[in-house]
Amino acid sequence: GVGFQGLSTARDVRSEQDQYQESDIVVPQDLLNTSDIVVPEDLQSSNQNYEQMIRAEAEKQGIPQYADQLIAMAKYESQLNPNAKSDKSSASGLFQLTNAAQQDMKVTDPFDPIQNIAGGVGYFKNQIPF
Repeated sequence: GVGFQGLSTARDVRSEQDQYQESDIVVPQDLLNTSDIVVPEDLQSSNQNYEQMIRAEAEKQGIPQYADQLIAMAKYESQLNPNAKSDKSSASGLFQLTNAAQQDMKVTDPFDPIQNIAGGVGYFKNQIPF
């Protein structure tokens, strides 16, 4: 799907089957266990801030139950580097939003952590079948 560089989205699943449930959205367990990711000490405090910002945005958008998955996705996509840029596509920022996802989510600066987090959480929320 369009949006997140490295992960299949629920929208992809939607085209393959007519009905599915919230439990059908699966984040691989190895993405949820991020303890093996080594982060330089000078980045640890900013990474904790990004995690807090993701949690706050998930709460704001009404999906706090997905905060851990969203943090794992951002770690997987960019190692929580707001300046990350894909070599293979247009994906940029913490959530590696593609140009199409940036447009969909009204993100004008994908390297601005506030905009990228709002766009990444919003894009993810749009994939959830309510």
